Amino acid sequence: MDAPLKGLNKLSLKEVNRRQVVSALYHSGGMSKQQLVNELQLSLSTVDQYIRTLSAVGLVQSGNCLASTGGRPPRLLTVNPDYKKAVGIAVLNHVVHFAACDLFGRERAQQSCNLDYRHDKSYFTALSQAFESFLQANSLKREDLLSPYVAVQGLTDREGTSIVFGPLFDGVKLDAATLSLSLGLKITLCHDSYAACVYELWQHPELKQGVMFMLNRNFGGALFINGEVVTGLGGTAGTLEHYCVNPHGKLCYCGSRGCLETYCAADVLLTQSGCADRQEFFIKLRGGDSRLIELWQEYLQVLAQVARNVLCITDGSLLLSGYLSPYINEDDKGTLLRLINQNLPFKLTAERLVTGRGGDTAPALGAAQCALERYLNQEFSIRQVRGQF
Repeated sequence: MDAPLKGLNKLSLKEVNRRQVVSALYHSGGMSKQQLVNELQLSLSTVDQYIRTLSAVGLVQSGNCLASTGGRPPRLLTVNPDYKKAVGIAVLNHVVHFAACDLFGRERAQQSCNLDYRHDKSYFTALSQAFESFLQANSLKREDLLSPYVAVQGLTDREGTSIVFGPLFDGVKLDAATLSLSLGLKITLCHDSYAACVYELWQHPELKQGVMFMLNRNFGGALFINGEVVTGLGGTAGTLEHYCVNPHGKLCYCGSRGCLETYCAADVLLTQSGCADRQEFFIKLRGGDSRLIELWQEYLQVLAQVARNVLCITDGSLLLSGYLSPYINEDDKGTLLRLINQNLPFKLTAERLVTGRGGDTAPALGAAQCALERYLNQEFSIRQVRGQF
């Protein structure tokens, strides 16, 4: 018990032991009481006491019988995945995405609604109604929810209370307090690209270092090192949407010229193509529309140029996520890989060019993951093992 005793100035021994029991069950996927005794070096009576307490509140559940070594067969004890639900919300300019996951990060619900952002009472009333509809449609009880994260199109302060840079989002008016009042839950804000990358890294635990291109209607990016999203000293690391492609190019919403946003935002592609949405664009593209083929090649060429330069710094993987990513096929990836490697002395291999799984709902799914990781760490000192379950 030496290790836990070192922390007794902050936690009681009882609390340390409780956390150890929950952590052991969580990471192992399930154990018997005797296995907990052997693993944690606690007495059987102590383990039994904690199991009774945790079972009474619904956090631990008893499952199937294990093989008997003599006497009554022991039962498998596990953490109840539905004890709490983590909810994530992505509030974007023209749409809101909702997502929920269980205590092991497994997706339980997902829903989207078109809602144009306006900083007024009618918008927040509509947002509250949409959220309530999501909860009711998926039998989610407020008392079972963890405090949500809300992903927004803007950089937030370290505490997640306000937007510090958000030209796309009616300036910096939106804050966590306003959303908390509207939704009736304590809200923490995060950047949508950050949340999307958190989700994609959970889905791809083999990815340790690199960059994410979020191919949304507004472009986004993220930097990850050692499997964690890195935001830098000022919170701006990975904002690849403002990577300068051409200093004399089009004016970006940030006030600079030639940002990657002005070339590779999906909205730019759709405007140039005259298509109403991504489905129409890719149907025509795959159907052989020569003008769209040319536009798509130009799009991939710019992506490749930026990827080539960024990969010289990160020497990692390139992860594609967001609105357009579900429509990118192997031929597109092959073309992108070829264009990147045309002028890259250190070749990017095919396995390091990865398509994400979240699509345009990745920010909401990642926001739910952020809420889950905070809860596990604060309540049980559990550092989520992404992709384990």
